[in-house]
Amino acid sequence: MKDITFINAGAGSGKTYRLTEELYEAINNKECKAHEVMLTTFTKKAAEEIRVKAREKLLEKGKFSEANDLQNAYIGTVHAVGQNIIQKFWHYIGFPKEIRVMDEDDTDFYFTQAIAEVPNKTELNRLNILNYKFK
Repeated sequence: MKDITFINAGAGSGKTYRLTEELYEAINNKECKAHEVMLTTFTKKAAEEIRVKAREKLLEKGKFSEANDLQNAYIGTVHAVGQNIIQKFWHYIGFPKEIRVMDEDDTDFYFTQAIAEVPNKTELNRLNILNYKFK
């Protein structure tokens, strides 16, 4: 990952339009290959709009190969892109291939369990003492 661009703006400010334009320009100017793109948004609707409009613009300019390759790009919500990466590289990271988003009840349970495992100040002090002993 050599080039990362963060675009942070409020609702109705033109993020989807800007992302579409930047995606098209980057592919058109050969700053990146279409199938190597990773672009995340907050909604499925915005992700699909970006993919469709960038593809249409590439097709209009005769960039047929690039438009076709855009179908293999990681464009979607943060969760969808993350899930696609896990499903593609599951064997490298030790996750099961079939992973799903947790139900809200399960999320609450595991979050509560994780918080219960956070060490308190006394335990952190003990861990720091051990850390210095083993350095």
